[in-house]
Formats: sequence, C-alpha cells, structure tokens
Amino acid sequence: MLTTQVPSVIHPIKFAQTEQALQGTFPVEAMLRLQALCDNPLTGLTANFQLSGALDEERRAYLTGSIEATVALTCQRCLKPMMYPLKITFKLSPVFDEEAAQQLPSSYEPLYLSQDEIALNDLLEDELILALPLIPKHDHCLSINEMVINMPEDENFSGIKGHPFDKLRHLKVK
Repeated sequence: MLTTQVPSVIHPIKFAQTEQALQGTFPVEAMLRLQALCDNPLTGLTANFQLSGALDEERRAYLTGSIEATVALTCQRCLKPMMYPLKITFKLSPVFDEEAAQQLPSSYEPLYLSQDEIALNDLLEDELILALPLIPKHDHCLSINEMVINMPEDENFSGIKGHPFDKLRHLKVK
C-alpha cells in the first residue's frame, strides 16, 4: 500500500507488520538540527524519500528506505559555499533497548524507540545528519599535498644556512 500523504508520526512496528509504504517530500529547512550543522541557509531545498516496512523470515519488523537531498555546505579547502548531494539508503529494525539491538543481524541498523511511535521528520533528519561528510570539499579543489607538489620552485630560496636560532644566542645566560 503506497501512501502519498505524508504523516507526521509513524508506528514503525505496525508500519512493518502491515507492509505499508510511503513516499514524499520534506522541506530541508524544517529540519532544524540539520540546518544547524550546515553553514549556509537551506531555504527552498527539499528531501525526497521512500519508506517501506516489512517482516523478515524471523518475523522481525524492519523499515527500508532511501532519501535524496541537497544541502548547502562550505568547502573546507577553498572555503566557498557548495551544494552537496546526499543519496542514502537504509535498513532499520525498531528496538527498545540495547540488548535487542545487539541481537540484530548485521544487515540491520537499530532504530531505537522510547515509545511505539516516531516522528517521520526526525527519522529522516537523523539519516541525513549521519550521511553528512566530516570534511565537505569540492571534487575540483586541490588538496594541500597537491598544492605543494604543484608549487613553482623559488629561485631565491637556497635552503636554511646555519642554525635557525643563531640570532638568539646572545640572550642565553651562561
């Protein structure tokens, strides 16, 4: 069953047991935690998502989904604004405690719940935050190593002659 109207809250276990599916769009600017991590305004940007629920062969509830969004970040090499595309796929299984999370197969990520429902916006925002790069950078920006290798030789530089602290010797107390 594919729902086009996006609910604000879902019940992940019931969602999986009834094999529901959702797809829709969320404004990225409504995701305040994500916006706090981005250096540039996210006005007008949207996140497209798909989410479906099912039960596996062990009758374990799980959610699979994908999110596509673009966020505005600052390149850490050239310090200019950049648009960074995010394409995420995930497979989550709802759990209520750490013990249940430890028993999940490695193909699932735990979706920790404190109650039987979760705000859909929070779920999507969490996945987008986890997908942000640690150091955003343009593909075309040179790394510091590439800049040093490509740096022209200085003809006047002949290396360090003598001891670099020779001028400070007279300050040394014997």
